[in-house]
Amino acid sequence: MPFQPSSIVPPTIPDDAVNEEYDARYRHLVESASDGIYRIDVQGVFRYANPVIARVLHADGVVGRHYLEFVRDDFHEDIQRFYFRQIVDRLPVTYYEFPAVSGDGTEFWIGQRVQLETDPDGTVTGLHAVARDITDRKRLEDELRQSDKMRVVGQLAGGIAHDFNSLLTAICGFADLLIAALGPSDERTRDAIEIRKAADKAARLTSQLLTFSRRDTFRPRRLNVNAVVDEIRPIVTQLLGTHVQLETRLDEDVAEVHADPGQIEQVLLNLALNARDAMPHGGQFTIRTENTYIGAGSTFANTLYPGPYVVMSVTDTGIGMTNEVRAKIFEPFFTTKGPGEGTGLGLSTAYAIVTQSGGWINVESTVDAGTTFSVYLPQATTPSYTEPPRQLPIVSHRKGVVLVADDEEGVRAVLTRVLEAHGYFVIGASNGLDALEKARQHKGKIDLLLTDLVMPQMGGFELAEQFTSERPSSRVLFMSGYIDEERLTPIATQSVKLLYKPFDSETMLAEIRSIVPSSS
Repeated sequence: MPFQPSSIVPPTIPDDAVNEEYDARYRHLVESASDGIYRIDVQGVFRYANPVIARVLHADGVVGRHYLEFVRDDFHEDIQRFYFRQIVDRLPVTYYEFPAVSGDGTEFWIGQRVQLETDPDGTVTGLHAVARDITDRKRLEDELRQSDKMRVVGQLAGGIAHDFNSLLTAICGFADLLIAALGPSDERTRDAIEIRKAADKAARLTSQLLTFSRRDTFRPRRLNVNAVVDEIRPIVTQLLGTHVQLETRLDEDVAEVHADPGQIEQVLLNLALNARDAMPHGGQFTIRTENTYIGAGSTFANTLYPGPYVVMSVTDTGIGMTNEVRAKIFEPFFTTKGPGEGTGLGLSTAYAIVTQSGGWINVESTVDAGTTFSVYLPQATTPSYTEPPRQLPIVSHRKGVVLVADDEEGVRAVLTRVLEAHGYFVIGASNGLDALEKARQHKGKIDLLLTDLVMPQMGGFELAEQFTSERPSSRVLFMSGYIDEERLTPIATQSVKLLYKPFDSETMLAEIRSIVPSSS
């Protein structure tokens, strides 16, 4: 007899048994889910929460408590508007993300898909949701946004740095000429000094932009952080002012690190400036150094490679920071100061410097109890290297001929004034092609080509190559307001000389004398 499906008569199962089995299966499915599942009534009180929600919130009991207990204070109004809009507009399913706070005070982010719950006549009785901890994703998104900011600002900084520093070279040079010409007794000398100070401040701001965006030239070497602290102590003392007491607790046995000493000084200055502003009524600023080891199970294991580190920490007794402020302090242009009182680049620059050196900055702060920044730098593992002593420049009464090539008229003018005042004969050129033409027209010897790297029509490298092929005995000194990695490579491989704009007259003259000590 052939099989006849219709002849199969299913067994009769009581409705109560079906419902009971269904409820059991549903309960098992919900309570074993990897995501949090909960239900709240229209008053916002938890009526059900599976075990995942309890674990995420680190709370012994969730049912019977209001959901706002677990939402960060500054998001209370936002999430209430979200729930209100869903209920009033009868939106069946919506998605929302918010910062949550667990029972032990830990902050994290929750992403949840919320659905309306109604009774048979359509009246809204509550909301139920499937929620997930998205803290890691939010952190990655923040890091990506930070990276995008750094890239955009870096492109902007790199684009303007060369021209801006060239202008500053002219401003600094002419200010120096004024100061020298007027003399200390002239009242106008103070005005010239203020111009010079403003130019120096602008140069530091440009350097901060480049460092923050990781586009500044990085010149690391083996160094002892105690020596850096001792070197910069007078400046830090002056920066903090008389109302803040400076104390240092330096470990005499602290290991060496591999970093750029100028950049580590900048980190200390930026942290000191931040501490000074946090102690408007005075306090204490303490610098400590010590050795430490980061193990695989350390708090910083996800941030730093395991190994030996040097910790340079600075502590102030200032006003401290809230968690919200602390979370943003390394963002570019973030500042709690008033308009015109800060650029918002100090701490972001410090962060960029330290991470570029393979380290990390940890921040601990309590409102009205002060802040501690701990800078972790990897201990140097390469053999110690001692830089050979520089020979003293041979000062000669015999001067030479210098071909100055720079597309910025102000730079050419001030360099010409300075060089001529010190006995050099100067040939000025506005670009590479102009420099080659004037060099060919000059029948005598040219001792030195002083050229900018970035110029229209022909840049400094191409100019130097053609110039030295025609005049092999002549020397070359490059200068630049900004140099990217592509242009820096020939300098590093050929060990050529480079002046970073803005520079002062004495630096330039000393470099020229060391290159052409017996010019004629």
